[in-house]
Amino acid sequence: MGSIINNVPLPQLTKVNYENWRIQMKALLGSVDCWEVAQEGFEEPESTAGYSAAQNKVLKETRSKDKTALYMMFRVVDESGFEKIANATTSKEAWDILETAYKGADRVKQVRLQTLRNELEGMKMKESEGVSDYITRVQTVVNQLNRDGEKLSDARVMEKILRSLTDSFENVVCAIEESKDLAMFTIDELAGSLLAHEYRKKKKEETLEQALQTKASINGEKIFYSQNFRGKWRGHGDRGNSRGGRSRGQERYHEEKRQSNQQNWRGRGRGRGRGVHETDEWDWNKETEGIIKIGESSTAIPTAISENSETIDNEDEPRQSKMRSLQDLYDSTNEFKSTMTREFEMTDLGLMKFFLGLEVRQGKTGIFVSQEAYAKEILKKYKMESCNPVSTPMEPGAKLSKFDGGERVDASKYRSLVGSLRYLTCTRSDLALSVGIVSRFMEEPVHSHWKALKRILRYIIGTVSLGLYYTNAADYKLVGYSDSDWCGDLDDRKSTSGYVFFMGDTAFT
Repeated sequence: MGSIINNVPLPQLTKVNYENWRIQMKALLGSVDCWEVAQEGFEEPESTAGYSAAQNKVLKETRSKDKTALYMMFRVVDESGFEKIANATTSKEAWDILETAYKGADRVKQVRLQTLRNELEGMKMKESEGVSDYITRVQTVVNQLNRDGEKLSDARVMEKILRSLTDSFENVVCAIEESKDLAMFTIDELAGSLLAHEYRKKKKEETLEQALQTKASINGEKIFYSQNFRGKWRGHGDRGNSRGGRSRGQERYHEEKRQSNQQNWRGRGRGRGRGVHETDEWDWNKETEGIIKIGESSTAIPTAISENSETIDNEDEPRQSKMRSLQDLYDSTNEFKSTMTREFEMTDLGLMKFFLGLEVRQGKTGIFVSQEAYAKEILKKYKMESCNPVSTPMEPGAKLSKFDGGERVDASKYRSLVGSLRYLTCTRSDLALSVGIVSRFMEEPVHSHWKALKRILRYIIGTVSLGLYYTNAADYKLVGYSDSDWCGDLDDRKSTSGYVFFMGDTAFT
């Protein structure tokens, strides 16, 4: 035992290497059969009277192991550390003193755990970093968490690694997630797959660098480019939605309506785009070209290209000649509306009632905007139409944390519901705070987070008809108020700021 102590270099304890020193020291004490006595302790008996020879032998060996472990601890600390354990009489007493001094008490451990959690949460692979180096960085933090009492499964660590890789690994990440069960996968196997992809990517980049260089000569002429397109559409006016097929070169846009009072229609359209040179001057020409059929009407599509039209805008003209009065703009707008109505048989549907899912009711005293139908759709989708209502969207004083524990829930379903509620806050500013809080946990939600979401739904069912009512106010001012809970976040001690803005008498956000 003495030869081992003298020949093997002892790990020196510093202010920053306690965790690594602890692991090495534990192995070293175990190699000389002294770790058990340093961990469990040794009490010197007050009297050995009545001890048998075997008991005296065991006592002597235990005393020798304890002193050996204590001597080794004296040797591995510097002067400041030696002063801390100089009065220790047993190896366990010295070990406990060092652990408290360098690792900290329970409160300090909790702070360190929180710091390590935040560090792990915010880790992302750098563009210039290799896969092996990044995995090593992640495992270093994970090992520190494990040593401080927070055990992380390999599956959770691998999820973190895959989630924080650079965009160049997107394909291999998708392949691993779809083909592998992370519960049956190991970190070493994951590292091997990622290293193989990184090697292939580097070889491909080297090949591209060695390829011949080519140069392109581009003159100064610019053109506008558009593709020919064809399309065929069908629709039903009473249902308020459309169905289309076979389009090429042109995107289709339509406004979603919950109900339409127009007759059913069916038609086909064909158009052709043109390319023009970007010159100093061009104008809109009313000459028509093309064919479109809507119902029984046959009209022409106006084209925006004219080579013989008059110039209305020229950079060489003085600035004053380019200005138009409001009356000219008003007349032009009316002329455009008349032309569109005549060419395409447009119909004025009156006051707006629906817009992008928002229900609009316009009256003499004001305008009411709500999403009642959308809120009912959310309740129906998540089977909460008959639940008991509550008076507040969140429990007063409730605090949620990323590390609440409990059974994990379906993250996709959780994110879907949060997204639906965030859109509902367009007209329900009373939900903004609670929805903002639950949206922090979309990455790894647990049962307590899902319970908070369901409480929001229970609040909605009792207030489903609420919305924004804009009244006719003589003094129409924008007024805002704000407040903060000052370090109310349990995870990172950040403050949550709240604000409300009034437009007249209506709180709209």
